[in-house]
Amino acid sequence: MRFASDGQSINCHDEGVLYIKAKVDSQFCDFLNDAQKDIDLALNFCPKIDRSVSNLSITPLVVVQVTEFACGTGLALSLSTEHAVIDGFTALKFIYEWSKVSRMEINIHSDTINCFTFDDFGAIFPPISDNHLLKRVKSPRDDHYHDFAEMVARRFVINQSAILKLRENVGVVYFRPSRVPINEADFGWGKPCLLSFGLRRSDMFWLYDTPCGTGIIVQADLKEDYMDMFGCDKDVLSYTCDE
Repeated sequence: MRFASDGQSINCHDEGVLYIKAKVDSQFCDFLNDAQKDIDLALNFCPKIDRSVSNLSITPLVVVQVTEFACGTGLALSLSTEHAVIDGFTALKFIYEWSKVSRMEINIHSDTINCFTFDDFGAIFPPISDNHLLKRVKSPRDDHYHDFAEMVARRFVINQSAILKLRENVGVVYFRPSRVPINEADFGWGKPCLLSFGLRRSDMFWLYDTPCGTGIIVQADLKEDYMDMFGCDKDVLSYTCDE
């Protein structure tokens, strides 16, 4: 799949996804220690794909990269996608189901795979050329690719005691709102010991369980000056720790 030249539709040419294998000289444990202090280091393991407007028709929409650390001490797996192809929940679910297939827990030849039907999507989402209202909307492709270097990320941990304290102050809360299947993804190497969400395009907060399951990790993506203010907020300081 590739974007058409107009940037508003997708051509399916059975080209598949781009799969990259990489190696680094550093030890896995050294990276983990450094990443606990600066989660943006994980961006080094995301595929560097030039998704400029000028080369949309040849740029893959889904890229997977597996990076091996020195001496076989660990692996990093990253998935980079275009939102036009896959949304956040689907990406997390895809990785989780992929890990089950890798462990031979799903027989892809005999097990039933649930999927959506797209028979009526043409009526629900008509082509832009057939909709006079959509014709007036400017394509987001023109301003989609920006430099988001000013965005930074930081992880905060809300431990079990802080969660109990928050519940007392807030009252009724939803049960385990941070649960995402990627936390349990095991390709046969063990469950992930570090998660990072690479999007740095807007102010964003990502919530997922701590490895022990009793706390919540919050990855905050903010502009640098906003992050300084957020990290100094008295409520944030009282309920969270860096790790």
